[in-house]
Parts: sequence; structure tokens; C-alpha cells
Amino acid sequence: MESMDRRWTYVTLGLTIVLMATCARLAELVPGIVGDRQPDPEAALVNTEWMLASYGGPGAETPVLEETEVTVWFGAESQAGGFTGCNTFGAAYVVGDGSLSFREIIATEIACPGLMEQEREYLEALRTAGDFELTDYRLRIWYDEGERVLNFVAAGQG
Repeated sequence: MESMDRRWTYVTLGLTIVLMATCARLAELVPGIVGDRQPDPEAALVNTEWMLASYGGPGAETPVLEETEVTVWFGAESQAGGFTGCNTFGAAYVVGDGSLSFREIIATEIACPGLMEQEREYLEALRTAGDFELTDYRLRIWYDEGERVLNFVAAGQG
């Protein structure tokens, strides 16, 4: 009986060691699962989609017009795109040292009465993007030299 108990102790100890080694290796491979390590901001944006909730001066943001969806998605290889509520757009994006910038923004040119001012503001905000914050299901992009902010919620979370 004692040898059976000893074998179970060894099996349990062996499984515990394998589990700990697996968790340690997983922590190296998956950014952000270890509390004291910060995930790579660029990697955190890749393959995500966001819906704009509001924009403008902090504390006095303008909500997105009702019945419109304004989005941005971040793909692989620094490619972004989205919908302005009227037109689609594409751009290259660069993440570095807490900042986010968009380059080469191109958009379709359909006229949508009542939506053009919001679209103009949105695209101009992306052109002047600076710092950004990414937390849980929220993305904030500061623009206009940090004076104004775009507030996004993760698509499917808003």
C-alpha cells in the first residue's frame, strides 16, 4: 500500500512540474498574461475592430450621430481601414512609444447629406493622431496635438 501511495505522489509531483513548465513557457509566448509584463501595444491592436463612441475635447466630447457606425480596424502588416458613417477608408498605421499615427489615408467619396461634417472631423482626427491608450474594451486616440480625443469601444462590446 505504501508503494502505491508513493507512486501517486511521484505522478502528482511530475504532473505539477510539467504544468508549471508549460505555464512558464506560455507566459513567454503570449503577451499580456503575466501581470508585471506589458503587452506590445502594436501586437495588441492587430486584428481588432473599434466603433467610435465620441470625439472632441475631453469632457465635452460629441457623440457619434445616431444611426451611424464609425469604425476603424487594425490589420496585420500595419494596414488599417474602416467606415466613416458614409465612406470607407484605408490607411497605413505606425505604433511606437505610446503613439499611433495614420499615413496615406484614402477614402471613397460618396456624398452623404448630414454626415459629411462628422466624416471630415473623423478623418482629420486620424490624420493628426498622436498618443493612444488601450485598456480592456476601450481605445482612446488623442489628436490635434493632444487637445482632443477619439473614444472607441471594441466592436461587439458597445
